[in-house]
Amino acid sequence: MNFKIIIGLMFTTSIVACNNGNETSENGGDSPAEQIKELEPKLMNDSTYAINYEVAKQLIPAYLKFREAHPDDPKSPDYLYKAGEINQGMGQGNMAVKYFDEFCKKYPDNKRAAVSLFQQAFVYETLLKNKEMAVKLYKEFIEKYPNHELVPSAKASIDNIDKSPEELIKEFHAKEQEKKK
Repeated sequence: MNFKIIIGLMFTTSIVACNNGNETSENGGDSPAEQIKELEPKLMNDSTYAINYEVAKQLIPAYLKFREAHPDDPKSPDYLYKAGEINQGMGQGNMAVKYFDEFCKKYPDNKRAAVSLFQQAFVYETLLKNKEMAVKLYKEFIEKYPNHELVPSAKASIDNIDKSPEELIKEFHAKEQEKKK
């Protein structure tokens, strides 16, 4: 009897190991790659550019399942980054930070690593309202990527993080008046 269980486990393990992520899933649905292909065009409303939350709730797990099945596929980093972006767009700050942080750790040499770090700081500032963490990450971004095009934005965010909208408007008007002189 133990021999049959061992053979059964070996058979099941070999089927799972041979899974390439492109076959039909257990529930009879499409593979993650097929789901992504089907869902991505439906993510944003063409006229309002608003996120379709129902599509997003299906797309993020498809991205993550694809990455799990294909960790070395060139699309895997993009899918992790997109999971962060979608969560950010849906106001899910903690999940967005999780995916952007994971991106930075798993793909430090990827061209989007710098933006992922910046996005973490931005999410902490705008969605999570954690100014200390935002400043820390903006500074880390500036230190790691001193020549990146987002450095001026990071510096401005640090300079303005404690200012009220009224103060920012007042400063903007003052600068505009200076330009006219």
